[in-house]
Amino acid sequence: MLNNGYFNAIMAGAIWGLIGIGSHNLSSLGLNSYEISFLRVFYAFLFGLIYLKIGKIKNERTSNKIHRKFYKKHIPWDVWKYLIVIGSLSQGALNIFFSKAVTELGTITAVLLLATGPLFTVIMCRVFFNEKLSFYKGIAIIAICFGATLLLTEGNFYSLKFGYYGIFLGLMSGVCYGFYPIGIKKIGLDYDPVKLTIYTFGIASLFLMLFIKPDFIKIAVMPKVILGGLFYGIIPTLIAYILFARAVRTIPVSTVSILSLIEIPSATLFGVFFLSETIGFYKGLGILIMAVGMVALKLIRR
Repeated sequence: MLNNGYFNAIMAGAIWGLIGIGSHNLSSLGLNSYEISFLRVFYAFLFGLIYLKIGKIKNERTSNKIHRKFYKKHIPWDVWKYLIVIGSLSQGALNIFFSKAVTELGTITAVLLLATGPLFTVIMCRVFFNEKLSFYKGIAIIAICFGATLLLTEGNFYSLKFGYYGIFLGLMSGVCYGFYPIGIKKIGLDYDPVKLTIYTFGIASLFLMLFIKPDFIKIAVMPKVILGGLFYGIIPTLIAYILFARAVRTIPVSTVSILSLIEIPSATLFGVFFLSETIGFYKGLGILIMAVGMVALKLIRR
């Protein structure tokens, strides 16, 4: 089970690397960041419900009482209140903060600030779950973050842009990102975290509808937009989050969050294969450093 947790966390991050391609496809069709974010969570929610229905049918046929007990049918209002906060912040507000940070600071700086999410997760894990951060685990995390910085900047730190408002927006996107696994773990001890995650997609859909113009429906029904939305909502969103939620069941939340940073080198590699991007020396070195840090994080038990 422990190894499955590490595998699920790494696979979630790797599949998240396809986010850039999904966003790029929809952006090329003329959609803005709010519309793209809405389609992402809407299709994830829609097909997530189908996934839950299939799982429910299989669950009802199983003879494993422990497995059946895990999937509680009724979610009380107290849990729904948490889900509303998680969906609005970690799925809805995150996209708004990040898109505005990109406008203020540029993509590279915004992505780096978003990548601070796992660091906020580590801090919140200490507060909510009393997870301790050992010296060696801290070194592994520093290595991963340094590798990510090197990869994104390609060794040119002068490419980073700074502005107090933009930094605030970027850090807020990181906080929202870092809060997601905390919230799911906090209320997912007695409930299926996959089910909770899918419900947050529905909540985020309602939240993002507040920023969508009424005439968007004309664009949303275009075949190319539907296909792009399906890809973006199912593969780098629904599947990735299901794997992430499964990982949270078996290994520490902080470890899951850090391992999911493999999304950054994964996005780079997908960009090479599908968007004709190139990997220079510093990008390659950054990927190598991140890989070493993640292997070390897997080997560290304390």
